[in-house]
Amino acid sequence: MLIPLATAAGNHEYWLVSRAAGTAAMLFSSLAICIALYYRRVADDRERAIKLGALHELLGLATIVALAVHGFVLLGDNYLKPNFADIVVPFAEPFKRGHIAAGIVGGYVMTVLALLYYVRNKIGPARFKLIHRFTVVGWFLSVAHTFNTGTDTSDAWYLIVLMPFLIAVPVMFILRLVGGRKAGLQASPAPR
Repeated sequence: MLIPLATAAGNHEYWLVSRAAGTAAMLFSSLAICIALYYRRVADDRERAIKLGALHELLGLATIVALAVHGFVLLGDNYLKPNFADIVVPFAEPFKRGHIAAGIVGGYVMTVLALLYYVRNKIGPARFKLIHRFTVVGWFLSVAHTFNTGTDTSDAWYLIVLMPFLIAVPVMFILRLVGGRKAGLQASPAPR
């Protein structure tokens, strides 16, 4: 069973691994963001909030690993033949320059903002929370990268797997924004 699959892969192993890692990164980051957006609803249940926080952290780290594999494995790809700068410097890769750059910048945004968690006490928990919320910008850039450079994005299986998240993250994000504004409006004193 595995021998025909390996033979079919031919010389595309690097591309296949990159593709799988990119898909994993989209899934992990989408789940992490959904958990973060849901987190406020369970904040009163300390035990559940701690478990969700740990899962959010684990998914963030898994996203970083998947992003690194997604980019660096392409150094072995014989079709694109990217160099180191092509995978780490935005706009260096000539192929679909803007879309590749969106993925690189999105990956940096998600990675840096995820790793800020480990220095949150130095920058202040309130400042960390404010900055960390911009992780969703990296996610949106990654979605743009995925749907403009990904080779699976027109396949039904891919859309079935990702579509729930492509709907859930923006909807939950908008609800969180609207809910936060309503809470802020209700907390403010009535004008005199």
